[in-house]
Amino acid sequence: MNLSAPLGALCAALIGAVATLLGLLVSKENKTSEFRQEWINKLRDEITKLLVSFNEIRDATHIKYSNIDKKVSTLGPLYAKFNEAIFNISLRVNQDEAEGQDVLQAIKNIHALSVDEETLIGGDLRKLEEDLLIKSKILLKKEWERVKYGEPVFRGVRRTALIATPILLIFVVIGVVMASLALTGDSGMQKAPQNQLRPVQGLATPPQAIPIPQDRAVDSEKKRSGTSKHHSK
Repeated sequence: MNLSAPLGALCAALIGAVATLLGLLVSKENKTSEFRQEWINKLRDEITKLLVSFNEIRDATHIKYSNIDKKVSTLGPLYAKFNEAIFNISLRVNQDEAEGQDVLQAIKNIHALSVDEETLIGGDLRKLEEDLLIKSKILLKKEWERVKYGEPVFRGVRRTALIATPILLIFVVIGVVMASLALTGDSGMQKAPQNQLRPVQGLATPPQAIPIPQDRAVDSEKKRSGTSKHHSK
C-alpha cells in the first residue's frame, strides 16, 4: 500500500491548520491593537480636558462677580466639564494596575483642591498638574507598549507557534521518509520469490517427445512382425 499520498495530505493539513491559527491570532491582535490605540487617544483627550477645565475654574474663581447668580452661571458649566472628564477617566483606567491607581490618586488630589475656593486660589496648582501629567505619561507609555508588542497572551502563543511549527514539520518529514523506506523494503521482499522462479538464461530446455499418429504406429508394428517371421524361416 502506498502511504505517500495520505502522509502528504496529512502534512498539508497540519501546515494549513497552523497557518489558519496564526492568521486568526494575528487578526485578533490587530483588532485589539486598534481598540487599544483608540482607548489611548480618548484617555489622552480626557486628561487634557480635565486639566484645561481645571485651569478655567481657577481663573474664573479669581474674578469678582456682581452677584452669586452670575458666579454660578459662569462656574457651573466649567465644573460640569471638569467632572465629566473625571468620570470618563475613572471608567477607562484599570484600577487593578499600579499605573492606573497613581493616575486616579493624582486626579483625586486635584478634585479635592477644586472644591475649596480658598485653597483653589492659594494652593500649589502647578505641582498637582505636573504630578498628573507625569503619571499619565507613564500609563500611556505602558499602554502604547502593549499596542506595539501585543498582548502577553498573544506573544506567548506566537512564540510557541514559531517554535512548534518547524519541529512539527521536521517530524512530518521524518515520518514520510521512514514510511517510504519501509514501503521500499516490503516491495523488495515481495519480489524476491518471483525472481527465484525465473529460468536461468543459457540452459537448454529438455527435448519433448513427438506424438506419432495411430495409423503409422500400426504399419510399423506389422513391418516388425513380418521381419521377425522371415528370419524364423
